[in-house]
Amino acid sequence: MKWIVMAYLLIILVGFSLWYYLKKKKRIGSMKIYFPIFCFVNACFLSCICFVYYQDYQNSYPLVEKNRILRKEKNEKEKAVNQVKQEVETLENTIIALDNSINELEENKRNLTSEITKLKQEYNALYIKMQNTALYQIENFPTFDQRKEYPNGCESIALYLLLKYHGVKVTPNEIITKLRKGDAPYIKNGIKYGADPEIEFVGDPKSKSGYGVFENPIIDVANQFKSGIKKATGKSLDEVLEIVKSGKPVQVWASSYGRTPIKCNTWTSTSDQSNKTITWYCHFHSLVLIGATSSKVIVSDPLTGTYVKYDKKVFENAYNFYGRRAIYYE
Repeated sequence: MKWIVMAYLLIILVGFSLWYYLKKKKRIGSMKIYFPIFCFVNACFLSCICFVYYQDYQNSYPLVEKNRILRKEKNEKEKAVNQVKQEVETLENTIIALDNSINELEENKRNLTSEITKLKQEYNALYIKMQNTALYQIENFPTFDQRKEYPNGCESIALYLLLKYHGVKVTPNEIITKLRKGDAPYIKNGIKYGADPEIEFVGDPKSKSGYGVFENPIIDVANQFKSGIKKATGKSLDEVLEIVKSGKPVQVWASSYGRTPIKCNTWTSTSDQSNKTITWYCHFHSLVLIGATSSKVIVSDPLTGTYVKYDKKVFENAYNFYGRRAIYYE
């Protein structure tokens, strides 16, 4: 379309130039007849141009409108894209900030974990120290190792330690000599017989095949060397520890080395005419309570010849199992 308009303008320019030239040459008179024709042709040509332009406009209008709509959509999409880009950039910055925060938190976590581990170690060390630190303990209580000369004489040795602490000059042999002793288990006519530990020692305290004895026969011997021994049988371990806390050592019956009592023998009593059935539990032991920590008891143990700390709960279970037997001097 633009080429047609340019051609039309060129024709007008040439026509007017020619007319002006002829006028200068005074030949315009001979051209008068052509001027109306020229104007008519121009009018026709201009009408054609207008018609063509109108047709072109009619044909191109939908495209122009569509192009306008597309431009608008393009602008909106570009705006949306720019907004998304800004959001993406913001998110990326946020992610970077979060990554930095995560790294910082992880570093803090490592530091805190290290600090917690250190504090746990310190706590465990303090807890162990507290467990092993005596809340109360009788000082200068004697010890004696029974294993060489009196492998099953723990009850007599524990009494020996009590008497020695209270200033009584006596030897383990003197105590064992005074102790009533009965039969070690034996079989007769297919029936096993033996002494009753409530009445007398079963076997020989100096022998590895000896068994043991309960508190009543030990009390009888104790009163021969120092009167006034008290029987605390039946008291709970906490009650017995209150006696120890008041400064009085207490001989008790429990298990050796904190082991669990195990049923290992039965026989019929020969200590009297009752024919009572005696049930014997291995790991039977007697020792002297002299103190306690928050979770342990402190004993003078004839099986080690030293002070030993045993777990309170384990010790209490054995003490209860063997009948809560205990004796002491005021």
